[in-house]
Amino acid sequence: MPINNKFLKVGTDKIFKVGSNIAGYQEFFPTDFTDNIVWLNNDPTTMTMSGANRVSEWRDSSGNSNHFIQATGGNQPLYVANAINGQNGIQWENGTNQWLARIFTITYAQPLEFFIVWNLDSNSTATFPYLFDRSVSGDRFFLYWNSNNIRVGSSTLVTAYGSKTRPFNLMATQITFNNTATKVYENGTLKGTFTTGTSVLSTLRLGHLGSTDATTRLSGYICEVIIYSRELTTTERTKVNNYLKVKYAL
Repeated sequence: MPINNKFLKVGTDKIFKVGSNIAGYQEFFPTDFTDNIVWLNNDPTTMTMSGANRVSEWRDSSGNSNHFIQATGGNQPLYVANAINGQNGIQWENGTNQWLARIFTITYAQPLEFFIVWNLDSNSTATFPYLFDRSVSGDRFFLYWNSNNIRVGSSTLVTAYGSKTRPFNLMATQITFNNTATKVYENGTLKGTFTTGTSVLSTLRLGHLGSTDATTRLSGYICEVIIYSRELTTTERTKVNNYLKVKYAL
């Protein structure tokens, strides 16, 4: 029987490919937990790119075909191999109107669990650089950086936490959208619990506000996106965060 290739992190920055018969090693995928509706990983085989490495499609690995698409060449972000923390990433470049979007065939109600690995780079100059947003205006999900704050909301905004001066390094942001019990985490550490409303998830845009306002363009990397259509348990949440911490050396 052939041995499936695995990856095992050793020390602080070494990842080795090992056989699946290594004692004590258990592989993890976000799809191991039920209700995984989106998994955009940083494997280039999940992306459709032009010869210039411009990404027109970032394919969903959850099995739900929730692919994120940008058909216009001038609006396509850039795939960069080994871009950040030794991992591949998709780069949104400063001052450009780049985004990838998904119109879901199913409307997902809260609670919802988001994990996104991202950063803001030294070129970031937008007033409100959005990480993600609904593709339409109005009541929406979003998380963005503003005046040294990480903010999250729906029809109203709340400041999840401050003192986040740009540029900042790659991090895993986790948001449990659950109305009055919405929680925001950074690299697995809870930053607070907030009220954000009852928005449903029907569309999502990465790297830009739903409008074309230049003040809302992201400048930095998005490396991985994981979404569940329910709130994870503490054990499940810890396992996803550990997977991201090890993979991206967070």
